[in-house]
Amino acid sequence: MSADDVSQITGLGHEDIWARTADGVAHAKQLAESNERLREIARRLVERRTLSADNANLLNEQVRQFTRTLRNSGAPPERALALLKIAVHPLVAAVPDESEQVLKQVVHWFVESYYDADNRI
Repeated sequence: MSADDVSQITGLGHEDIWARTADGVAHAKQLAESNERLREIARRLVERRTLSADNANLLNEQVRQFTRTLRNSGAPPERALALLKIAVHPLVAAVPDESEQVLKQVVHWFVESYYDADNRI
């Protein structure tokens, strides 16, 4: 499909199409970077096998950033939560005695961040 075809279908000019495409690519890159930071923190916490207050604060910050990135890119809450659970799965699986508590806390941070009106774009 050519740019002319897309323009005819959408009613958008070429410049608008390219601008929206660039925005989509930027959002995808931001999401990938946020996902990687969250996974890296989860990996470090798995290696330590503990969730100290400092580690919990770091995880909280990254969960909220990941959530905001998903929300701002248009992901509905159920899809955003599913992606978050995938990202933190290594951490939750590595601490079986605390997995339920850790997952509840992650979901709590997700809900607070996703519905935080002050952080909407």
